Amino acid sequence: MVSGPEFGWVFPSTGDDSWLGHALPRTTPGRQLLTKFGRTIDDLSYDFLLVTTGQRNNHFGSKAPYIDSLAAGAALSVITRRIRLLIAVRPGLVPAPLCARACATIDQLSEGRFMLNLVSGGRPLREFGERLEHADRYKLGVEFINAVLGLWSGQPFCYEGCFISMDAATCYPLPWRDRRPEIFTSGTSDEAIQLAADYADVALIPGTLPTEAAKYVRLLKNAVAGRRRKVRIGTHFYVIARSSEAKAKAAAERLLSRADPAHVLPGADSSKSPMIELARHLWDGMKRLSPRPTPMIIGSYGQVVDTIKRFSDIGLSCFIMHGYPSSTEARRIDENVIPQLR
Repeated sequence: MVSGPEFGWVFPSTGDDSWLGHALPRTTPGRQLLTKFGRTIDDLSYDFLLVTTGQRNNHFGSKAPYIDSLAAGAALSVITRRIRLLIAVRPGLVPAPLCARACATIDQLSEGRFMLNLVSGGRPLREFGERLEHADRYKLGVEFINAVLGLWSGQPFCYEGCFISMDAATCYPLPWRDRRPEIFTSGTSDEAIQLAADYADVALIPGTLPTEAAKYVRLLKNAVAGRRRKVRIGTHFYVIARSSEAKAKAAAERLLSRADPAHVLPGADSSKSPMIELARHLWDGMKRLSPRPTPMIIGSYGQVVDTIKRFSDIGLSCFIMHGYPSSTEARRIDENVIPQLR
């Protein structure tokens, strides 16, 4: 049973650089980055590493690479020795039988450090043949996790749903020592909250303001009320921390100073307008890269600690952080912020 706050970092699946929003990262997400970063993060105090899934690079240009989460997770499982691996999968783009087998393989290779992050939301990926709208993608997500858990049961599994059908199906290998890997879900819609209440060990909500986070915490707690299970709640933020607030703001401006309208997501703020403080120490700098930006925590080490504590007081206990260059920022947060939160 997990006690106390958990801290995760995001693997740079889209590449790594000291600047974001230009055509190509200086360090592409290949063998060298995977090996070096995996060994670095494994020596720090983070509890887990999130390997994201996506089809379009959201930090650099559209032609920049974005490596596959399952393949990267498999490689990281043998490079690392301690850190848990949270691997994101989008139901439908990955068939349930393949997911069950691949994830169990990663769990075996890592000797029980695998965790599954279900990602059902976002826009429909029609360019990859995804025709389902939001509600149906969550219905598929329910069938998907039922199928994966059924295949992990070790018994012939039969299932008949709207999207998935199985007849005495089996899976080999099974997860490490027949354990059930932890399941993370993502999202804030009604469907996402219900999925979390039914299946999640951890429900992740996007980085947002404290007032919004508190609303979703209440909704999740109400959805779980009366059940014999507990769902931990987490979130994700880009974090820039320095010895002073002024230095942190300068670092954030530098990170985004080369954002090019030709290479960011459609709808992003291409004017390079000044960052706005949305709430205390929460800034909208990522608006230069995305039309739906996650707030950035920007401040001195003490201010970042206080900001995370504000979310902890609301009821969040799992914090996933992200920064660039990845190894440098992960080490900086590990040395100056996390010790004050343990």
